[in-house]
Amino acid sequence: LTSLAFSGTALWVGSAVCLTRVEVSTMAMTRVCGAQGLPRGNVTALAADAGGAGLWVATTTGLVWVDTSTSSRLSFRLFAGPRWLTTHAA
Repeated sequence: LTSLAFSGTALWVGSAVCLTRVEVSTMAMTRVCGAQGLPRGNVTALAADAGGAGLWVATTTGLVWVDTSTSSRLSFRLFAGPRWLTTHAA
């Protein structure tokens, strides 16, 4: 377990392997890894979008935007590069 974020009705759990979505009302868990479209699996930090439309996922190789506005299919956008911070430090 590397990080947690709450977005909408879901708790997102980051790990060194992948991302897991826990639907709070039902406790149903869905793993989101490379086979499900997550470009990078080593999650270092999570941040929910203020508008509730997505989730920012920091990985060791870049930043990933996850569009969570539809529960049927997540979409991903990768911003490659070391963490996207000016000092490259977390």
